[in-house]
Amino acid sequence: MEIPPYIQVFDDRMKIISNGSIPYGQTKEEFFEGISMPVNESLMRVFIATGLCEHT
Repeated sequence: MEIPPYIQVFDDRMKIISNGSIPYGQTKEEFFEGISMPVNESLMRVFIATGLCEHT
């Protein structure tokens, strides 16, 4: 199920809300250990392209 993110742009910030849950195949333990598995891969590509994240 793909739900598009909700994006608001302000003069001093951008607010992105991306609804979702733990990605398929990831456990709660892995999530809380900090193992990252992006739910919205398109949004992750934007973060990578703008330098807002280091890796996926």
